Amino acid sequence: MRSLLEYGHSKLDENKSVSNEIEKQIWGDRLEKRLSDLELSHTILMQTQKQVDLLMMNDLYLVDKILAILGTTIPIWRMQVALLLGMEKTNEQVLVQNKIAMATETYVKENGRILKREIRKAKPPKDIDVEEIKKLNDSFLREIDNLSVIENENDQIVTDTKQLLLKA
Repeated sequence: MRSLLEYGHSKLDENKSVSNEIEKQIWGDRLEKRLSDLELSHTILMQTQKQVDLLMMNDLYLVDKILAILGTTIPIWRMQVALLLGMEKTNEQVLVQNKIAMATETYVKENGRILKREIRKAKPPKDIDVEEIKKLNDSFLREIDNLSVIENENDQIVTDTKQLLLKA
């Protein structure tokens, strides 16, 4: 700074358009003021640069933090949604299974009533008809087979439900 000021004064001394000492003093003061302003601007610039660097580092830190949060939060949300959907499907399947069980129970009771009626209609014990007993036995076996088929379907629904729960 001092060297620039001395250089400026030497140039003023060489300049023939500035002849009097007062003018040289005015030009010298103006030069000092400008150099002082430049020095102040430089200092402010250096401070501002530090602040800008700090802001940029904070921005990078925030971006990294946001990306980390997104990287963990979104998969957790996805997993929770998948669990909720799995639970909803399970609830639906349990309702279907309960309806099937109730229908099966109603079916078995109705067939039991029919069998009782058929037995009552049968001939008295003295006149036992072997053919009638075979028919009743065949009817009873068919009903047991139907019940077995319904139970197998029910077991399949339970197995499917368990597999869906394990996948979720």
